[in-house]
Amino acid sequence: MRKLILTVCTLVALNAANAQDFKHSVSLSFGAATPLNDFASTDLTNTNAGGASDGFCIDLEYKGFLFHEKIGLLAMVKNQFNGVDNDYIALQTPQNTTSSVTAWSLGGYMAGAFYDVKVGEKGFIHPKVAFGILDANTPEWKIENGKNVLVKLESANGMAFSTLFGADFGWNLGNFKLQAQYDFILANPQFNTKAVDGTGTIISTSTINQKMQTYNVKIALGYNFGQ
Repeated sequence: MRKLILTVCTLVALNAANAQDFKHSVSLSFGAATPLNDFASTDLTNTNAGGASDGFCIDLEYKGFLFHEKIGLLAMVKNQFNGVDNDYIALQTPQNTTSSVTAWSLGGYMAGAFYDVKVGEKGFIHPKVAFGILDANTPEWKIENGKNVLVKLESANGMAFSTLFGADFGWNLGNFKLQAQYDFILANPQFNTKAVDGTGTIISTSTINQKMQTYNVKIALGYNFGQ
């Protein structure tokens, strides 16, 4: 009987150690956003080149175990900024003029699911996938001669369906957790661009579809609750 009690207690302890120790969590992450493929291209013969350079992202994420003890829901508020490559700017700046260029921006809301893989007693891996609608803005581009604006390509806005694939690697520290997050973001917004001269008169308009692909590496601090 004593052995049976010890065996039962051992099994209960093992099950408790492997059970999900929280039902919900929120985390704030910050990291680098590296552009890929057409979005990063500086080839002037590539009509889909975005000329984007490395940037940064700030994301707020919620996770909750609602479907299964291993499968949960995630929701994300995303903000991302990518600059424009200096060499790409120089290639498109006429002699005796200067260019001032703002950044690409991307923000919006995403929702999806993750799978919980336990690593030891406190570690975890969360493969994840999410989808959403993201709002993007092109850089504003001014070509100037001294203090005079010769041409301004105004910032254009576009919305697009977006996909995220990634994984989080983390460590639970009581109610807190530390994570390294790796995400791949894909979106293809359409922009209606407009160029004006120094007086604000429209010079040209065009419609472009910009494939925006980035690889994001982030560090996140989270809080677990609802045990």
